[in-house]
Amino acid sequence: MEEYLIETDVLADYLSNPEHSLLQTLMLSGTCYTTVFSVSELYEMVSDTVQEDAMKDLLNALHILGIPSRYGLHTKKYEKYFDNVRDRLFCIPAELNKMTIVTGNPDKYRGTGLKIFNQSSEGTEE
Repeated sequence: MEEYLIETDVLADYLSNPEHSLLQTLMLSGTCYTTVFSVSELYEMVSDTVQEDAMKDLLNALHILGIPSRYGLHTKKYEKYFDNVRDRLFCIPAELNKMTIVTGNPDKYRGTGLKIFNQSSEGTEE
């Protein structure tokens, strides 16, 4: 079974349009994870209790990955691709756990050697 590491933009898309979301399809075909970074970013986006409740329901359906301190030892590998530590740290669980990154912006991770979900062909590319 495929394991997916879901970026914040895909989670936000699901919250705005759950019936036509890529995330819903992926949850039926594999196991979906996200990071504590994406959880924090989602909390920053909600503006009322209805949105917050929907977000909590979504997060209960996902596996949330923390960022162990040892992941910091791998960030240099990605510094040529990303100026910020958040994006570098997002790559580490994908690499170490051989997960496919799912994002609305696949170009962001191109060249890293990580598996990236390609929505247009519904496959993965590296």
